[in-house]
Amino acid sequence: MLRNISTRVNNRGFLIVFGVIFLILTSYFYNRHALNIHFVDEEENIVLGSYILKGEKLYSDLFSQHQPLAYISSALIQKLTHPGSIFTLISRHRQAMILWSFIWGMFLTLGYGSAGLSFVILYELSKIYIFGDLFLAESLSVYPLAYLSFVFFYNKSINPKTLFLTSLVLGMLLSNLLFIWPLSLFLYVGIVFKIPQGVVKRNLKYIVAGVLPYLLQLPFISLSEYFFQVFYINVQYYIPTTGNFALFKSFFYPILLFDPRIAATQFLMILRILSFILVVGSFLLIKLRKKIDFLIVYVLLVLAALRFVPFGGEYYRGFHLLPWYGLLIFSIIIVCTKLLNSYSSLLPLFAIFVALPLSSATLTQNINKNERYYINYSRQFDYGEAVRIMRDNNDTLFVVPDEFLIYWQGDVEHAMDYLFYYDWMMKTPLIAEAVTAHIKETPPTFFYCDCMGKSANELTTGYFRLKKDGYPTKLYVLPQKVRRLNQVQLGQLKYYNFSF
Repeated sequence: MLRNISTRVNNRGFLIVFGVIFLILTSYFYNRHALNIHFVDEEENIVLGSYILKGEKLYSDLFSQHQPLAYISSALIQKLTHPGSIFTLISRHRQAMILWSFIWGMFLTLGYGSAGLSFVILYELSKIYIFGDLFLAESLSVYPLAYLSFVFFYNKSINPKTLFLTSLVLGMLLSNLLFIWPLSLFLYVGIVFKIPQGVVKRNLKYIVAGVLPYLLQLPFISLSEYFFQVFYINVQYYIPTTGNFALFKSFFYPILLFDPRIAATQFLMILRILSFILVVGSFLLIKLRKKIDFLIVYVLLVLAALRFVPFGGEYYRGFHLLPWYGLLIFSIIIVCTKLLNSYSSLLPLFAIFVALPLSSATLTQNINKNERYYINYSRQFDYGEAVRIMRDNNDTLFVVPDEFLIYWQGDVEHAMDYLFYYDWMMKTPLIAEAVTAHIKETPPTFFYCDCMGKSANELTTGYFRLKKDGYPTKLYVLPQKVRRLNQVQLGQLKYYNFSF
């Protein structure tokens, strides 16, 4: 009986129809939740993307210690969709991620059958708790990493078309997220080694395709500053200051998840269930003398966890875990495929059995998008409108640490190449001295300061503080700017309950 069910499930037509229906349903769910959370890392990608559209260059005009792909992709989305409000701005980016998941989900299903569909089901149903459809570099990385992993494990030989695609995907991953470089390169080298030695030279042009994503991004970046900010700043300052590199913990991530002292979350429960399946499955692989398979899976998981993320974190704390989480799901698919053999086509049913009970309550939530928009974005809209009402062409804004959407809503120039100012930047003399000197020499007209310490508070000295509903806000304005406001501007500010 099981064999008959297995044969039916493995039918190509059935898998395609089931995959399409499943992805339509999950796409509908994620679109309903498109404004469910305000996420500053996403907004950094969006706002820097908007300045790229105005002709500014990453790393010279716009500081960032991150790779360029997410910023440039956001610029493309904004160019194509012309969002006129924060509501449409955020919606279009999250809808773009829904489309991204749909396309990749069908691609993996068509290419890798029940194994590919199983990955899609497990990932789509459980990423609810880490909001995988936010417009983030981590979200953009999961499916391409899964594709390289499937090629690495499932393709017995590599034809020119596959080599071209994997080279493009590698270039995209390398220009997207720095922490996944070792994992991406490991997978790609393993794929290239599958090419017969005598054929490598003839296929060299397909390997070179990996530089295409970088070539397409060159017009939008300053190359010399790119190497300085993305590599030097990260290695010298960001990683040591934030403590995101913990190699020992990376080696034992699936085991350490079971530490009883970790604060319980819904996502932690999912991680523990999946990790338990992986650990048991890996033990069985070793017993069946499939140690090489176990070793490769283990190495992949270690490389995916080089950026250590606290266990079980959701939302703001959990999104950095997405690449590792994607590899965890893929590892379970691989282990189960090796163990089930002829019954491996039942994996989609197993995936639904595991993931659906965990996500069903969230899937059926009644969401009011307008209400969620007001809760999550009204503050950024109000402050942005206040800036827009008061600004002239030469006025500038500086934000501490990261309310990026005020730049977008205010349609205002940024005061310096640093659009944000995090705690690790305040502890980095190279950056802190540059920010302080710039503010003293050329004070920004508007200064939004959710100040976290004495050093940041001191920067607001000499500013008038805007009030809302009679209470001081976090938006500061130069005195000379306030004195030049006319009655129309003051009336418009009063409409939003702003005053001085």
